Amino acid sequence: MDKALSEVKWKANTHYLHEQGVSSAVVQWTQFGDETFGGEHGWLASRLDLWMKQSPVWFGLYSDPEYFSAIDVPADEQRLYLDALLSKNEETLSAWTTWLDTRRERVAGLYLPFELSDYYFQTTASQHHLNHALRRFADNTTHPVAISVFINGVMPPETFAAWISSIQQTGVKVWLQNGRGTGALPKATVQRYIEALPCDVGIIDEIFHQESASPFKARPMTDAEKQKAQIAAEACHPHLTFSFRYWRPMPFPLPIP
Repeated sequence: MDKALSEVKWKANTHYLHEQGVSSAVVQWTQFGDETFGGEHGWLASRLDLWMKQSPVWFGLYSDPEYFSAIDVPADEQRLYLDALLSKNEETLSAWTTWLDTRRERVAGLYLPFELSDYYFQTTASQHHLNHALRRFADNTTHPVAISVFINGVMPPETFAAWISSIQQTGVKVWLQNGRGTGALPKATVQRYIEALPCDVGIIDEIFHQESASPFKARPMTDAEKQKAQIAAEACHPHLTFSFRYWRPMPFPLPIP
């Protein structure tokens, strides 16, 4: 679907985003299930090169289309699945090694495109296994590594913050989704969680309005909706925006499924 946007239009979009002050980009994944988007020599790689002429990219790896059902399983099954998922991410990284090595100065880091949540990792044992697996992955690459987290509300804010800090101690950066696009939790609740976080946790600002959870369907937020749903975060946090697809205005918007 995104492939249909010509290189000329991609150039116009990237130029516009740079003018808006966007300093780097995150490509969410470079493999989705069996789809590789042409790999190192495909259309996605060429579009990334257009962006990287001016700014760095966080390089997303392998995403499992069945992740949300596969991770929500009993503890023994979850451990096996998590290990297999990180192995698939290592395979994707290996497939792109040459491409990444020749662009190292423009690669900000690697992004693991599976979303963590306090709901999936409630127990100490599951958190320890997650952290061990993430540390092993981070130790096996010279690139910085990042992952995103969303709040389910199972843990109190202080416990949640301690869990996030434990993940960051593995060497993996954490980016927290602020949830204003999904609206799953009240704004005041999300605010309490963000206030408990250390400053080095990134905050992902959602600029979409979710219309359906299953299947996921969303549209760009209006300015009025953004104002109403605004969730404040201290300036000390790194800030990210999700996503390019919902950014308006945009010279040539990406199609919305």
